Amino acid sequence: MRKSILILSLVTMFIGAAAFIVAADTAAAKPQTTCPVTGNPIDKAVHIDFQGQRIYFCCTQ
Repeated sequence: MRKSILILSLVTMFIGAAAFIVAADTAAAKPQTTCPVTGNPIDKAVHIDFQGQRIYFCCTQ
């Protein structure tokens, strides 16, 4: 009985971890379309590079 509970717990943890990894990859794959400050559409000419990622803005203000 204890062995069954242990195995079930481990399987549940692995499934949860796999779902978390897949969700993180899906969120990272979406291109940025709105300014993180104002919510307006982005201008590809206005950007900064921060921690290895390019972040776009709608204006320089």
